[in-house]
Amino acid sequence: MTTRIVEQAPAQPAPESHVVPMPEWRWRTFPVFFALAVGLFLGTWGGVAAGIVASGEDGNSLPMNLLFIFSAVIMGLALSRFMTRWMISRQWVKPKARPKAARRR
Repeated sequence: MTTRIVEQAPAQPAPESHVVPMPEWRWRTFPVFFALAVGLFLGTWGGVAAGIVASGEDGNSLPMNLLFIFSAVIMGLALSRFMTRWMISRQWVKPKARPKAARRR
């Protein structure tokens, strides 16, 4: 019976891992605002539904009504912005020219 001797190559040092930096995120953009508005609106609806199921009442409380009105206004603003951009992309309306002072910001 013969034994086979296998020579191992010397251990190579691990290559240095290249850390990719996180991209700079722009929080004040329309997709972030729209996601916030939809999440807030659906969360408020879910809260109202859960309150009705849990307490058996109609869910009319002042804080919940104020939150629901606030979320509905935010959702309306988000939808109006989305629809305006959609109508501009379809060339149904033309964007208004901004004043010179507003262009410099």
